[in-house]
Amino acid sequence: MQPKPSSAMRFLTISTVLIAWTSMVTVESGFTTVIHGDLELDVSDEQLPFDDAFFACYRNNKTLLSVDSEGKDRILVDLFINGGSNVTLPGTQSWIAARESREGVWVNVVAGSLQPLYYTRWFIDQPDDTENLSCAFQHTLFDLNWRDGNCSAPFYFICESTIAK
Repeated sequence: MQPKPSSAMRFLTISTVLIAWTSMVTVESGFTTVIHGDLELDVSDEQLPFDDAFFACYRNNKTLLSVDSEGKDRILVDLFINGGSNVTLPGTQSWIAARESREGVWVNVVAGSLQPLYYTRWFIDQPDDTENLSCAFQHTLFDLNWRDGNCSAPFYFICESTIAK
């Protein structure tokens, strides 16, 4: 007869399973998918201009990544900079859903609508309001701090969706 596991042992076992489930990685054609809680992130393996990246996400019933809170930002840094997902972002730059609606006014482009940009994490002296730099990207060499870039430049991108519970 085997001894009954203690409540501490059951907790450790359950905790280990939950930690392993926190980030799940799968690979689809063109994307590597990372699941963290109810957040599904599809990391592209190709570089596209901002508008093409936006529509690539839209075609897959997802949106271009919107970094709209400090909590989500911390999750992204943990997953992609601190190794929490075992997925490395390709390249050093990836588009996010922030862009200028007019010079000096930044918004999130989510599901085709423009939403106020309440949370930002701009790199030093960014955005620099140089002409033709109207789309935002995260830079992996700077812990995913944001920079403004030329919307027609091809960068990698991340699509996101929420998993229904």
